[in-house]
Amino acid sequence: ILLTALAFGSSIVMTRLGLTEIPPLTLALLRLGLATLLFVPILILLQKKLPSNPRTLADIAIVRVATTGWPLIAFTISLKFISSAVLTIFIALIPLFTAIMAHLWLAQEKLNPTKLAGLVVGLTGVIFLLLTRTTGIAEAGTAFNPQGPLLALAGVFVAAASGVYARLRLAQADFIVVTAGQMLAGFLSVLPFAVTLSSLNLANVSWRG
Repeated sequence: ILLTALAFGSSIVMTRLGLTEIPPLTLALLRLGLATLLFVPILILLQKKLPSNPRTLADIAIVRVATTGWPLIAFTISLKFISSAVLTIFIALIPLFTAIMAHLWLAQEKLNPTKLAGLVVGLTGVIFLLLTRTTGIAEAGTAFNPQGPLLALAGVFVAAASGVYARLRLAQADFIVVTAGQMLAGFLSVLPFAVTLSSLNLANVSWRG
């Protein structure tokens, strides 16, 4: 859990650094493309194959677009308006939103007092950020823009819903195959938007950031 938290937190900071030189949609596309390429040798090494069932393939595509495609775009663009620390607070709501949706849709996962307490604390923190118009960005002249928090909340909601959907539809599927298929679906879903709405000037990109 600690390693996952470290990797996830570091990725948010690196994304914010990358946005200084790379447009949001292009950056999201590059991240998904790299992840997809990394899964190819893993699938070959473990002799894994994508499922042939069209319904399963559709479920994988739906979950990946909803888990990584849209949330990754939303979170990446939100970093133009809020800091990585503030975004992390919003992202911490994903398990809480997931618990609420699971309570409604999954008979075996009901809310308990601990989950409710966590939900109240998490929502209180987000409400405080909104009421105080906090961006977490120290640069002079950076005004509060509601697009940042709204994009973050939208990404959180979609990611939570996709997690419950995956639990409903893909509980018995091979998690490595599902993850690889989800990365590919996410890449393909972002590709047309990145190509048509974004551009990358390599002259603006440096190894130092």
